[in-house]
Amino acid sequence: MPHDPPASSDHQPSRPTVPGTHGSGWVDLGKDQRLTWIAYWVLLGLFLGLPMAISAIPAYSAATSGDSETLREYVSVFALFFGVPLLVLGGLLVVNAPRYLTHQGVELSERGIGIVHHSKWWLRGETGFVPWADVHQIAWGLRKGRNPRRTLEVHLRQADHAMRLPPRWATLVLAGKEKWGSTASRPRIIFDLDRKILTRLKEELAALRPDLFKEPAERGTPTAPAEPAQGSPQRDARPPSAPETTPGPSHWVSMRWQGALGWAVATGLCVYLTVGLTVVAIVIAVVATDTGEIGASPVMLALALLCGLLSWPLVRMAPRYSTRQGVSADSTGITLVQEPKRWFSDRTAHIPWPQVRHISQDVATPSGNRDLKYIIDIELRAPFRGTELPTWAVPDGDTVRIWPSKARHAEIVQALRATRPDLFPGG
Repeated sequence: MPHDPPASSDHQPSRPTVPGTHGSGWVDLGKDQRLTWIAYWVLLGLFLGLPMAISAIPAYSAATSGDSETLREYVSVFALFFGVPLLVLGGLLVVNAPRYLTHQGVELSERGIGIVHHSKWWLRGETGFVPWADVHQIAWGLRKGRNPRRTLEVHLRQADHAMRLPPRWATLVLAGKEKWGSTASRPRIIFDLDRKILTRLKEELAALRPDLFKEPAERGTPTAPAEPAQGSPQRDARPPSAPETTPGPSHWVSMRWQGALGWAVATGLCVYLTVGLTVVAIVIAVVATDTGEIGASPVMLALALLCGLLSWPLVRMAPRYSTRQGVSADSTGITLVQEPKRWFSDRTAHIPWPQVRHISQDVATPSGNRDLKYIIDIELRAPFRGTELPTWAVPDGDTVRIWPSKARHAEIVQALRATRPDLFPGG
């Protein structure tokens, strides 16, 4: 459901006026993100730039002394193993620079939690807002893995499925969806930040709404958040209609890497040919300086340019396959998720159950193609309008059609049938 966005400007938000609060109400993440970006450049320089600079000394000596064989060895080896990765990784840091350098942070006020990530250069702003009425509780979480670390989770009574959050440090996880080794029966926003900033955020949240915090329970027993006293600002801020019951069953089917095999093969081949032909052209050009003949270097460069032009649109398709995406079914409806990543824009769409008339499944064989195509049709009471659908779903009049693989087709049907069996043929 839509909410009013948080008040934002080029200056930091003013201190909230809730009685008894301490702190500024603003947790700035800009400095931490800028330092992270600079640290990436330092690591890139140490592991790739420094070896390139060291190798330039003997390469220059070989060039001045006319030792073409030694020069060829340095150029071919170091250009391939250090130069190309340096250009690729450096380019990625430049492309993602606005994500690190923009004004960003968490703004807390009497109305709720604002997650701010301003626009900068070619980056579109991603700002979300959660009113206190939609917050069920706040608790510590754990990001599992080789290097486990603590996170802060804001569990919601209901999720605004159209909300866009900064992909680096705030993530909206739908009910029942696994994230970093944990699931929850409610939708939640996970803050993955440095320990000091996470502690500061927790203190600011506790200053405004201590009643929402879930304290650690003994022997792993969940503890319900304390109910605020009658007549307190926190109690009065909660609308009477806010649901307190546990939500119904929720199901999540991941669609990540859906149909990515053919794309991965084509992209890998084009990138390999581009890099390989470029290295060969450089080696031939170095040899030509010794023999005085042009050789096949221009032809190789032309072929490398052609492969590079073919690689560019394929590489740009990478986020649409690698981003978090899937089908969620819970008590509120069906959510088709394809989250934003890099230059790929958000394509998350929510379909409430009252808008769904019927759900059916089918198998189609396109003309001239022996491969079977699996289909799931969600028939609506009115044509779907609003947000863009994920790339694996298309609107067709009053129907939203999903094109999953064979394995995911069965999982999606099972998830939808488990949530709303009455919408399938035969009930």
